[in-house]
Order: sequence, then C-alpha cells, then structure tokens
Amino acid sequence: MMRKLTLVIVVLLAATGGPTALGASGVAVNPGDLSFGRVATGDSPTQQEKMTNGSGADAVIAIDTGSNGAFSIVNDGCTGTLADGQTCTFGVQYNPSSTGSDSSTLTVDKGAAGTDTFGLSGTGVANRFIFSNQPGNPDFGNVAVGDTSGSKQITITNNTDYPDNPNVHLGGADPGQFSESDDCTSNVANSCTAMVSFQPTSQGGKSANLLIDSDSFQFTGTGMTQFDVSPLSLSFGTQRVNTASAAQPITFTNHRNNTANVTVSNGNPADYNVDDSNCAGGVPAGQSCSVNVVFQPNATGSQPGTVTVQGQDVSLSGTGTLPGASVSPGSIGFGNQPVSTSSAIRTITVTNNGNENLVFSQATLTGANPAQFTLSDTCFAASPLAPGDQCTMSVQFFPTSVGSASAVVQVNDNAPGPPQTVNVSGTGTPSAVVFKPSPVRFKRPHHAGTFSTPRTLTLTNKTNGPITISKVGLAGQNPNSFRITGGNCPGATLPADGSCNETVRFAPNEVGVKAASLTVSDSGANSPHALALTGISTYPKDDVAVHGAAGCDATKITFRRGGSSSRFDRTVIVRSRTHIPTGPNDGTRRPHGAGVLHDRELDHFAAYEYRVFALYRSHTRPGTLNHSRGVVLRLRTGEICTPMDGGVISDRTPTVSWLKHSTLFGYSFLIFHAGDQVQQKRSVHATSFTLSGRRRLHHGFTYTLFLYAYPPAHPEGTSIGRTTFRVR
Repeated sequence: MMRKLTLVIVVLLAATGGPTALGASGVAVNPGDLSFGRVATGDSPTQQEKMTNGSGADAVIAIDTGSNGAFSIVNDGCTGTLADGQTCTFGVQYNPSSTGSDSSTLTVDKGAAGTDTFGLSGTGVANRFIFSNQPGNPDFGNVAVGDTSGSKQITITNNTDYPDNPNVHLGGADPGQFSESDDCTSNVANSCTAMVSFQPTSQGGKSANLLIDSDSFQFTGTGMTQFDVSPLSLSFGTQRVNTASAAQPITFTNHRNNTANVTVSNGNPADYNVDDSNCAGGVPAGQSCSVNVVFQPNATGSQPGTVTVQGQDVSLSGTGTLPGASVSPGSIGFGNQPVSTSSAIRTITVTNNGNENLVFSQATLTGANPAQFTLSDTCFAASPLAPGDQCTMSVQFFPTSVGSASAVVQVNDNAPGPPQTVNVSGTGTPSAVVFKPSPVRFKRPHHAGTFSTPRTLTLTNKTNGPITISKVGLAGQNPNSFRITGGNCPGATLPADGSCNETVRFAPNEVGVKAASLTVSDSGANSPHALALTGISTYPKDDVAVHGAAGCDATKITFRRGGSSSRFDRTVIVRSRTHIPTGPNDGTRRPHGAGVLHDRELDHFAAYEYRVFALYRSHTRPGTLNHSRGVVLRLRTGEICTPMDGGVISDRTPTVSWLKHSTLFGYSFLIFHAGDQVQQKRSVHATSFTLSGRRRLHHGFTYTLFLYAYPPAHPEGTSIGRTTFRVR
C-alpha cells in the first residue's frame, strides 16, 4: 500500500528591492529527492537536506510537516530567516509503522518564482534479518549423550537497506543441549552464516531456537544412551546337567560416533559359557555385535547367573535337571512257597525323585534263579514318569523245585548311575495241591443271567504222600457269580501225583468284572489252597429299530425285539422330565402296545427323557430279571402337532395341524425335500390344512415343513415351527 505525505516548505523572501531582489540563483535544496529503501518497522533512519540562499536577499524559511505520517522533519536548522549567501540543514526521518511502500512530497514555495517539489519514498519490512537457505531437515535425529552431531548451516540475510547487528543466539526449551557459531558481525550489510550442532547431555527429545532480531528457527534432536544392551534377561528353562543348551545372544549396539571397546564379564562361569569373540576389536559407530551365552549346568536346581556387558547387567536363569530313581522295598523275601504254586503278589514301587522325566526300558530278572520268579513291569508302560510320580512292578515266586531260590529285579531307566535293583528270594517247599489251568479266566464276555461253558480244572497232589480233600468251595469278592457244577475232589484221597477234577462255570447275574476263588481244604501242608477265577459280564441285547417322534402334546416310540433269545420277557419304557433314567425303575413306566408307545397329554414345548429297556429272565438266578443297557431318546414337544417331528406316516394326504399362535394375517408353510422346495408357499387362516390334490406327497420321500406366523412384533412373518417326517 502506498502512503503519501506532503511536506510544505514556505520560503518568504524579504528585500527592500522587491521581488526582483531575489537574484537569479534563488534558494536551492540539496539533494532534493530522498529514497530510504527498505526499513524495518520500528526503525527510524534519517536523511539530511541542505538549503542554500543564493537569492541576493534574506529568506524567511517556514517548514510545515503537513499530516502526521511515516515521514517527519527532525533536527530542523532552517526554520526562520536564512540570510543571503547562507546555508542550513534539516533532517527527514522515515518511521514505518507497518510493512509496505510509503511516499511523500517535499515542496519549496519560491513565491512569484514558483514552487519546487522533491519526492520522498521508503518501504516498511517486518524484520531487519531473515533466515534463508534453511536446512531441509532441522532434526538432528538420535545422538548419543556426550557426542556432538554434525553441524547444520543456515544463512542470515539482512532484509533492510542499511547494515545492522543480527544478534545471533540460541534460546527456546533446551539451548544448553545445542551449540552455535557464526560469522555475523555487528555491521552486517548483506548476509552471514550460522552453524548449529546438537550435543545432548541427557536422554530424550530436545529443542532449541536460533534467534535473530525478532525471528527464530527451531532445531530438534533426541539424546539417547551411548550403548544399548538387549535383552536384559535370558531364560534357558530346563537343561540336563552337564549338557549344553543352544546359544542365546545378547546384542550390544554402539550409538556413539566413534568405535567402542566392549567389556564382558561372566558372574557364573561354572554354569554358563560366554563367547564375546564377535565383539572383540571394538564395535564401530552405529554398529552391533553379539555376546553368545550357553547354559551348561553342573548341578540340579535353579542356577542363576549374570553377564555384565559394558557395565550393563544381564540376568541369566536356568534349571539343571536330572531324572532320579528310588525303589522300595530294597529286597523282598517270599518265605516258604509250595513247589508249582504261585506266591502272593509283592509290589515294588519306583519313584522319580529327580526333576526330569524318568524314561524306562523293560525291567529284567537276573541273578541265580530268575526262572523261579515272575515280573510284571507296569513302569515301562507308564514311561515317561514325571518328577515326583510313582509306578509299580509286581513280583511273584513260583518255585519249580524244593530249596532256596533268589534273583535280582533290575530297573532299567535313564537315571544316572547303575540300574536300581531289588533282591528277591524264597524257598520252595514240598507242594500240596497244584491247579491246572491256573489262574482260570473266562475270556469271552457273557450276558448277565447266563452260564458260560464249563471249565474243567485238575487238582494234583504234589506232596510225597497221600492227602485227603475235605472240601471244595467258592470264596472271594463275587462267589455268587460262579458255579461248581461237577467234580470228584471232595472226600477224595489222592496219592502222591494223584489228581482229581472239578467243573466250574461263570454264572453272573450283574454286569461288570467278577472275581472269586476256588478253595480246596485238604490234609496237606498250607491248606486251604485257592485258585483265582475271573470273568466279565455284559448287558443283554437292547431292542432294535428304536425310533422316536414328537408332536405338540404327544410322543411316539416304535421298537422291535432284538435277537431271538428264549429268555426275553418284555420291553419296559421309562420316562423322566429331569434326567436320563438309569434303570427300569428310575422314572415313570409308560404302558405301550406291541412295538409302539403312544404317550399323550404331554406339556407343550417340554423335553422328555425316555429309555427303552429289554428285560430277560435270569437263568443263573431264577425268579429275577436282567435288563439291557437301554436305548436313550430325548424328545421335545413343539408347535406342530401332526405330522410328528421324526415320524413315519403312510398317508400321502396327511393333515398338518398346529397350536394357535398370535398372528395378524393367518399362517403359511413351505415344504422341502432333499433341500429343495417342492411346493409353493401356502397361506391359511385355520390351524390345520390337508395336503391333498396337487399337494399330495410321494411314498419313500422325507419332507421338512416350515410353519410361519405373522405376529404384531413380526408382521413380515417369522418361523414358529418345523417338522421332519417320512412317507412310507
């Protein structure tokens, strides 16, 4: 914006000779036109004008500044009378109050001789000095504490047309973290240069402003640690004693701008091996190296350690492990045992008392008479055995000759040291009775209430003289599950090596594993003698083709007898609302016809648990019944009454019926077969509809019908029920 100020200088000439006495030279103003150039707002430079009176007469000078603008008269030495031939001076001062161009006119009035005018001009600018050639990135980035970054250069340019001092210095938040040097003097006419560098004394983000006159430029940087050590902890987990783990690295990073020599110390050399060869010779600026640590424990348990890298501690942790094995008891004495008979079972307990899994190979019998002992090793099957856990081995003495016998049970595992051993011993004595076979196992499972085929057992007198058998009977846990059905042993006198026979059958009446003993009382030593009997009893057959269907207030169950056993008595169906029935008397028995149950007047939208049991007359305990495991059905009543969900019908034109439901526009349904819609949507206002005519169904097809209503909450329609059924 151009601003104008008119300065009016009135020169009055006083002479006795009148106007012509002024002379030819008149009054001169020098230099006349004035240009102040670029001036910072707030500054007020002054330029001088000189007046010379060569008019031949005295001149009365009057200076009028006009309005109060950017230009003004200062140091006025001309106001008043200027004698002929004399000179005077006055100053014109320019004081811009805002940026932009200003102009004014200096006017000299010479009376009758006319008026001289001179131009005044100047431009206001905001700052004396400005920054130019600024660095593209004023951020120094990461610089290690104690280091000095490279310098960033910036040019300071004089924005006016007169020399001045830019007064370059640092300010802002962290001036002490930066340094500045420049070639700026107190009298810069054009430009000068400043260099700024970052030299942090602490970590974190820093900033400072380079200040000149009334302008600033911000520099930033981040102080960071001189060195980085990562991670600060290493965990090696478990490691077997005297074995080496995989190496784990510790990374050292040099953030300084010169090479760093890395010092490494190991606080636990007994359990940790430290390799710092990668860091030897120093780490260049900005580079990294690795210190590798290997855990090799020399004892069990927690083994902490510390590696110190360039003064930074890195904690180490690991646990040394070893399996350990202890056996109990250390020895077993079986005492006297008749030849050709088995002793009672004795148990060896093996405990893992280490802190690592114990791995077994097959245990063995060694020593003088291993053939006279039997070993059952369940520890091998239990391998690996966790720390603190136990397993067992079973040992029996089965002498084959009279006299002392011994052996060694050797437990073979991965525990350090020699194998664990248990000494076993016993004495074979003249035997009284030997059973063959021994023991007796009825291997094939039998239905409860039935007899197994007979098993014939031979009893042999192994003494040196005759023995008389007084009694043969059943004892043990389940004696009623077995029957002695024949034999000639009771009352018999058997000579040495003489034999008799007994016949035994498995006759369970309950389900499960059954065990008993055949006991023989005789006149020989160690009477009575026992022979172990075992067998497995199972449920008799369930009914077959058991099928359930549910409507809105009724269910239907169909079934067929399984098998053709003459023991079959009847079918019982039990119902419960709270749980699955466990037996024929656990719930409500429902009366039914041949092969079908119609259970009516049920609650709507309710779940019912059914179990279908087949009952059989017991042969082993006459007058009692055995029941099958039972077939479980869970049926739930729903919205649709017919056809029942899950049902089988023979009518190709069934009536679909359902419970009344809140609806605005009646009901509709869709019918699908094999995933495809087979009939168009049908809308009705009643609660039933007969599928006739073109809507009749096909034999052998399974259909799913979806029922919809249009209640106020869902006037667009919502599904309220579905039923899936098959047409025979």
